Amino acid sequence: ENSAGGEEEEEEEVVVDGGKGSKRQRAGGEEQVVQRSSTKGSGNGLAPVTRAMNHSHCRLKQGPICFDVEQTQVFYDEANRYLITFHNGIFKILSVDDPSIPAQTIDFVRHGAVLGVSLSLDKKHLCVQRSSADVDIICLQDASEMSYSCMAKSQGCMVVGFVWVNTALCDIALVTTGGLELLKITSKDVIQLVKHDRRAIHWYRYYHQTRLVMVCTGKEASTIQCFQFLPDKLLRMPDFDPDVALSSNGKRSRLERSDFVLCKLYEKLCCVYIFAKRQEMIVYQLGKDAIGRLCTINLYSACDNYALSVVDNLLIVHNLDSKITLIFDIWLMQWSDHPVAAPLPLGAPASSHTDDRIEGLPSDLSHADNYLQEWNFEQPNIILDKKAGKLWFLEICLQNLCIISSDKVNLVRCLLKRKDGTDETLSVIRNAIRDREPLFSLYQIFTVVVEAAISLSTASSSAKISKWWYYQPDRHDAPVKNAEEKPTNGQNGLANGDEGKSTNSTVVLDQEKLTQSVFKIIHEEKIVDTSYLMAVVTEYLRSLSARGIMAETFLVDF
Repeated sequence: ENSAGGEEEEEEEVVVDGGKGSKRQRAGGEEQVVQRSSTKGSGNGLAPVTRAMNHSHCRLKQGPICFDVEQTQVFYDEANRYLITFHNGIFKILSVDDPSIPAQTIDFVRHGAVLGVSLSLDKKHLCVQRSSADVDIICLQDASEMSYSCMAKSQGCMVVGFVWVNTALCDIALVTTGGLELLKITSKDVIQLVKHDRRAIHWYRYYHQTRLVMVCTGKEASTIQCFQFLPDKLLRMPDFDPDVALSSNGKRSRLERSDFVLCKLYEKLCCVYIFAKRQEMIVYQLGKDAIGRLCTINLYSACDNYALSVVDNLLIVHNLDSKITLIFDIWLMQWSDHPVAAPLPLGAPASSHTDDRIEGLPSDLSHADNYLQEWNFEQPNIILDKKAGKLWFLEICLQNLCIISSDKVNLVRCLLKRKDGTDETLSVIRNAIRDREPLFSLYQIFTVVVEAAISLSTASSSAKISKWWYYQPDRHDAPVKNAEEKPTNGQNGLANGDEGKSTNSTVVLDQEKLTQSVFKIIHEEKIVDTSYLMAVVTEYLRSLSARGIMAETFLVDF
């Protein structure tokens, strides 16, 4: 089949072992040949992948951020999205969002050990963890330094980490094995302890976007407790005990920091827990008055080492043992518990598939065992390679996702939620018609499209306080005096987890769009006969009628 430019394109083949037969599927106007796995009930090819690198649905983005690595310590500042390197007493700070900005240099900090470093949100102070019990806070305006030792230092209390929050209550929170210490920096550059929440803490995770800190507590390190830093107080959410493996004597195993990730999925504040022993991923929803299990996802592969990323509300699970990547959409869990598409190796940047090679990047990431072991997965979609001196972003290739996925109905459901899913959704519908899919399948696809448009048009503009409420500082116009006040039109930093209940679509395809971008194009191509095309349009009309929507006259004018 000729491409849009009129040049004949060669067919490429994606092979998934264990499949029987092949299925032609077009994506982006080009015909592809996809070999399916015969996994029962899924249709998503859950067998191991042997050769699909050029069609990876998740890949590294072009243009990594490069930094020096020789005798250099590297830190990622999540709150400010900075990459901070330390070498010979000099800090270099590089913006991850805009690498074109020249790196800032801080060379007046006294020499000493550096276990952790981060800039304050107002860029006035730099906090450096010097030891297991002490931190230094440097004023960048006059180069003065303040030292602080954690409470109960003499009793063996140690610093686990620290986070800048810059609220009216405190400027920085010190996470120690003895609890949370909220510190305020006075106008005279004096560190003042304003609150000490005492509890045993083994490790922590921080999600700056919602000022949420999650700590592992309890004598057996088996309880999760979450806190949010509100403008005027520390909000404690309910604690919970995730499922863990039991030892031979019935003792609960310790929870590990690497198994947990905090994120937002469709406006729901979530804690994602990978239970490797059961090959499961459990998604918990967090709220001020409740903790609930959203879904439990089967990972379909035995692995001791998983990593997790989040891209456009999709959960990307990296099986570091098998070197494959799985993509899950919690929105689809109500219809299918399988991945959005077949598992594939993580793909190299697009330019590396051509003669334009990227130096230091292996041609086949699935076999780069030593290379992958050097990667640190930072949230939400960052891979930090401290050995090669590169910071990569992950991206989803929707076109390749369409090639690999065989379940067109759920594929359309997924694409309608993506930021850039319009073109690919239209392409999937056109290709389904070209392939003369059963009319009932097309009716299901059209029903999904119509319901997505309805969900957006009926979306409520105001949020109602619920047990799933959480604070989101980026939404506020002014400091919140009372966190329990009812929000109005999403102001005052209030976020309601129930907003994600209907999970309104990002992509909306109305009748005119489908007519111009699907039906007319198919009619002009003359690939299918007119009687079949009219039957397809009739199925679309049925889907509109079933939802009480009046059909426009131009639907049959082409």
